[in-house]
Amino acid sequence: MNTADRSLALLDHALRRRFSFVRLGPDYGVLGDRLRRDGLDPAPLLGVVADLNAEIADPDFEIGISFFMGGRADLPTLMPSIWDGEILPYVREIMHARPDSARWSWEAVRPRLTAWYPAASASAP
Repeated sequence: MNTADRSLALLDHALRRRFSFVRLGPDYGVLGDRLRRDGLDPAPLLGVVADLNAEIADPDFEIGISFFMGGRADLPTLMPSIWDGEILPYVREIMHARPDSARWSWEAVRPRLTAWYPAASASAP
């Protein structure tokens, strides 16, 4: 937890005491439907996200589906920047004490997605 997060912890605690919360977890079916409409096989990406969330092992910190819901057939070309710019920094923050968090880098994840789209191997940084 960084300094800004710690400074908000009291506010977060106060809000949680005063309001009820409804947990909305990632709906993989919605993401699968979106990817199929865009002509993409959802299985590889859904597998990666589900495995990552299983490793996070805390429903309050799961990776959501909104990163991938742009409704764009060019998602494969955007994946390296989405992963490195949005998902990986978050994963590093919540797994800061775990040395194996590097296994979720784009370079480590990309081979699981190459069957999904050929652009993955061409867009490697």
